[in-house]
Amino acid sequence: IRDYALTRLEESREAYACHLRHARYFAQIGDAISHVGPGRLPGGADPALELSNARAALEWVEQVQEAALGLRLAGFGRLWHLIGQMSEALLWQERMLALDERTPIQQGDAARLVLRAERLYGVGRTLLGIGEYDRAEAQAHLALGRSRRLGDDGVISNTYMTRGMIAHARGE
Repeated sequence: IRDYALTRLEESREAYACHLRHARYFAQIGDAISHVGPGRLPGGADPALELSNARAALEWVEQVQEAALGLRLAGFGRLWHLIGQMSEALLWQERMLALDERTPIQQGDAARLVLRAERLYGVGRTLLGIGEYDRAEAQAHLALGRSRRLGDDGVISNTYMTRGMIAHARGE
């Protein structure tokens, strides 16, 4: 039934708009996960039950090259990290950062630059979680440089915390 419905949707003129609404809805959940955590979502929603929808939205934004939306959806990386699916967290965070790097920044798109810095330290934390300290440090270093240029104290603070966690894990 799902395949039939998707085929019919793709044949319609509403496919793009429908996929965009779906991705935007899950991007809101991704935003909430990355900023307040998965346990305090509006309406008591359980994002763990929506991971397949998040994957579908991530695949679609990658296909249509919607970088800003992809960065927001990559907020699900925190949830994958917390439930122990580190490889999936890393996969989607890195893919959305790569998409973002290939997409030109428009004038006045400071929010996307902040999201990029947030995702960089998020990748650093995921890499820390799998013991890849050198790569984690490199991502945290990138995030710190970008967040300093933006003057975003929240990202700067989180990046320093990530760097501290890396140093602690190394026994420094």
